[in-house]
Amino acid sequence: NIKGNKYMMTKQFVKILVALLVLVQPVHAALISNTDITASTSLTEALFLGNTFSVDEIADGIFDDIASPFGGFVSRTTAGTIRLDLNNGPYDLTKFTLYNDVNLGTQGINAFRLDFFNDLDVLIGDFFGNGVSGLSNSGAPQDYAISAFGVSRVDLVVLSTHDANGIEIREVQFNGSSSSLVPEPSIIALFGLGLAGLVLTRRRKAQA
Repeated sequence: NIKGNKYMMTKQFVKILVALLVLVQPVHAALISNTDITASTSLTEALFLGNTFSVDEIADGIFDDIASPFGGFVSRTTAGTIRLDLNNGPYDLTKFTLYNDVNLGTQGINAFRLDFFNDLDVLIGDFFGNGVSGLSNSGAPQDYAISAFGVSRVDLVVLSTHDANGIEIREVQFNGSSSSLVPEPSIIALFGLGLAGLVLTRRRKAQA
């Protein structure tokens, strides 16, 4: 009957609308650090101040290690690449934070590039920046606004350092959110037109 058909049509419409609203709900930004990042490199770790500073220390969640025994990564080379695999990705990234230098001297990375890769290991973008030595800003974190979507891996490419002592990094982290499949506005508009057409067709049939 007509009432039954209208009820079923309304029920189906509500189900589809609820599913669409769940799909396009906003995603909130979060900190990506520590266990969210796996750091690796082919650069040689250096013995400094009696300790070996391994690359995994730039993603150990310790940001205030600016006093002895210190922490972070040290390599006696002035250029090279550090690979940062983002666990539980991909992510849409909005900010990169660099904690430069390990003992607040005149060291630390200077010019650098971030290469962004998706989950197929395809390069999808990059970002260029310059770091400030630890002495210049008392070890404060340096924030860089970035915009990269669907990122599963970031290569931190060090292009130069502040002095010949080499690369010194205490910690790195990102801000962003898990990538989600959000329909384009045009797709949502077409979906709405399709539903409107369905309602109109059913209404005409009911009146015939």
